[in-house]
Amino acid sequence: MACSPEDYLRYAVSLLKEKAYNWWETVGNKSVAEYEREFVYLSKYARDIVLTKEEMCIRFEDGLNDEIRMMIGGNEIREFIFLSDRAQKFEESSATGAIRSGMREPVSQSENKASARTYTIRAREEVTAPDVIAGVFYLYDVTKLIRKGNEAYLAYILDTRNSKSKLKQSPVVSEFADVFPEELPGLSLDREVEFVIDVIPGTAPISITPYKMAPTELKELKTQLQELSDKGQLNKVTNKNKYPLPRIDDLFDQLKGAAMFSKIDLRSGYYQLKIKECDVPKTAFRTRYGHYKFLVMPFGLTNAPAAFMDLMNRIFQPYLDRFMVVFIDDILIYLKTEPDHVQHLRIVLQTLREKQLYAKFSKCEFWLHEVGFLGHIVPAEGIRVDPSKVSAVVNCKTPKNVTEVRSFLGLVGYYRRFVKNFSMVALPMTRLLPKNVEFVWSEECQQSFDQLKKM
Repeated sequence: MACSPEDYLRYAVSLLKEKAYNWWETVGNKSVAEYEREFVYLSKYARDIVLTKEEMCIRFEDGLNDEIRMMIGGNEIREFIFLSDRAQKFEESSATGAIRSGMREPVSQSENKASARTYTIRAREEVTAPDVIAGVFYLYDVTKLIRKGNEAYLAYILDTRNSKSKLKQSPVVSEFADVFPEELPGLSLDREVEFVIDVIPGTAPISITPYKMAPTELKELKTQLQELSDKGQLNKVTNKNKYPLPRIDDLFDQLKGAAMFSKIDLRSGYYQLKIKECDVPKTAFRTRYGHYKFLVMPFGLTNAPAAFMDLMNRIFQPYLDRFMVVFIDDILIYLKTEPDHVQHLRIVLQTLREKQLYAKFSKCEFWLHEVGFLGHIVPAEGIRVDPSKVSAVVNCKTPKNVTEVRSFLGLVGYYRRFVKNFSMVALPMTRLLPKNVEFVWSEECQQSFDQLKKM
């Protein structure tokens, strides 16, 4: 009997029952990203089913297709963001042929002689092969193996083939390949804006005696680096810049009616702005390898975002509010029609080339009708919250102190435009923030906390 592929599909679906049919209705042929958005949205209405992060991850994993679930199931990932990211990466690998259900590819003689193989699994039966490394080894397990005398090799692998090919295939963007280098080509140019470290008058040079760090401090690498370079101390004596950062709400108001988007993320943006020469000695710090100082603006310094925002506004001033918005080192180009978008994308890339500002191609997106920007999804029909960001709010545990309350309110407050009567709902927790107020987590605070999580 001659049947079309669509008829075969309808017949197969008609045979599904109970859990299998429910799976088809909820997941079906959705991509992992689409499934994640649907899952996060629906989980808000199933609090009794996904009470913990672990249960949320388990149920999300159960809804994935067999091939992806098999690949990531053994890792027992119990952080939702990491689990979703891993699933999407396997899906992308599958789409490009890295995961296949058919015959395995031929390998060279030199590869056959290898005592162990490390590559992406291409078929289900290969997972059980004795010489295939599948899954992730956690640091704790690796440490035990090393202590037993096993050999270990630390490798860093970076595959740039896909990004290069996509760059060459992107209209307009391919004409500006020099704007997307693999690394910054060198020290930044002298620009119209320099980063000034304006310390409080009378401040003496900062000097902190080195000390041996406890093992627990190694967990906070970023904090250590800031202490090492004395930026934390330097921030305490730096006058705060009054240059205002733009309100995110105001930026999004400009996007009404836009139908085409391109997003550009600058590569290590802060490092593309020099520190004023007379202020360079203020950044000096000492290590066991010698004394160093920053010639370019480091991350973490007071006024750094405002200084870079000032630079970007000066460079793109003729085009702001017309077809682009800028927030620190993130650029969003928007327009209603594709022909105009071509022209304006070329203008922005040409400006970056002339000013020798460089972008990271792997973080850029072009020619989209929907784009993620500053924690929001920006489509033509209206702005909405990015589901992957909402999961951080949904999975947040009850605050135990004022610091955690402030952190939660800051996280939820980022999306206050989507929450009706936000200030009134958050008021019980806001009352805990003043310094002289005793921290007492009342039933009213718990209700406020639960209500904000549901929104």
